[in-house]
Amino acid sequence: HIGLRISNILTSTSLKYLDFSGNRLDIMWDSRRDQYLHFFQGLTNLTQLDISENQLRSFPPEVIINLPPSLQVLRVDSNMLTYFPWGNISVLKQLCHLNLSSNMLSFLPSMHFDLRLVSLDLSHNRLVAIPKAFLSQAINLKNLMLNHNQLKILDVQSLPLAFHKGYTFCPAGRHKNKSSCKLVLHANPFTCSCVISGFARFLRETDLDIPHLTTEVHCAYPESLAGVNVLSIDLHSCQEIFGSVAFLCTLLLTLAATSVPLLKHLYGWDLWYCIQILWTGHKGHTPADGGN
Repeated sequence: HIGLRISNILTSTSLKYLDFSGNRLDIMWDSRRDQYLHFFQGLTNLTQLDISENQLRSFPPEVIINLPPSLQVLRVDSNMLTYFPWGNISVLKQLCHLNLSSNMLSFLPSMHFDLRLVSLDLSHNRLVAIPKAFLSQAINLKNLMLNHNQLKILDVQSLPLAFHKGYTFCPAGRHKNKSSCKLVLHANPFTCSCVISGFARFLRETDLDIPHLTTEVHCAYPESLAGVNVLSIDLHSCQEIFGSVAFLCTLLLTLAATSVPLLKHLYGWDLWYCIQILWTGHKGHTPADGGN
């Protein structure tokens, strides 16, 4: 385990792959020290960096800025990250694969980042939602791992554009009728109600490669549906419910639109007369000012 070194920076013009896993970058990048923030900057041709299992709880933004711009693969999995500097990662213009699995991330920022990412692994975290803006500019993304999180509802609009039906970025894959793009969703506590009917329809119609779709993409809520496959949601019953609600709202609006003018026509003068009588009586019994 490398915790503290004499040298503050590694230097090489030929090294392309560095496995720095299983060390103590949490000590080296402690907020009370800044001498190791440029530790990897001198590896000018580095394309793959593995810093998994380094007991990191946060990732200093200064470290991202000082990583080699040649980096294509970054592994930060199996740490204890609760924070990741998404706002700074766009400096890594060549980054294609980012692995942040097996951390403690619970939220993602409502912002987009301009990257060439092909693969993003966010599995085995504590994510409860995917903001719509987060992946809106991830036009090259082909593999998205979201399994083993705390997602109850997944808005289809929050998925990358390439994942939507009719988009030609994902050609046919090795398996028949499956595209080369992969979306991993299993082991999330999905809420199976009419709110996610659009999500269920997306799962039924998509050509994406979704591992364990029929076996492990289950409902967790309500309890009466716990363990039921998301694909089992009756979309027709949801349409009937939405149709009934829409009919009821339309009926109430129609009744209001027709009854108010009618009541005004029949009882408008009587109502006005009663108000005038009450107002006159109120003014007649108002105590006079001063000694009058």
